[in-house]
Amino acid sequence: MSSSGLGALLGALVVATYSQGTQRGRFLFPSMAVSCVALAVFARMSHLAPAALLMVVAGAGLVMLFSAANSAVQSSVEDELRGRVMGVWSLVFAASMPLGSLLMGTLAQKL
Repeated sequence: MSSSGLGALLGALVVATYSQGTQRGRFLFPSMAVSCVALAVFARMSHLAPAALLMVVAGAGLVMLFSAANSAVQSSVEDELRGRVMGVWSLVFAASMPLGSLLMGTLAQKL
């Protein structure tokens, strides 16, 4: 878990350093790909050191993804609707995690 936290810190620093205003959207798809590949390779690891390194990469990718997605939503909505849209965004985001866990657990049992 600490490897993922270190990656999250590094990912946040990368986004803060290399993005200006609305340019955070450019991190959206690369960070999604990096985090997905890192997690898929992590699932096949049997040694601690490479697994920890992959979790650093996955943590960085996920924080960059969440930051870019949040920024993209906020910058594409008019000012007077931003609070409502972010409320729905937060609700959907919070509700999707338990549903995703349920689906992944079912898939893991079938495999």
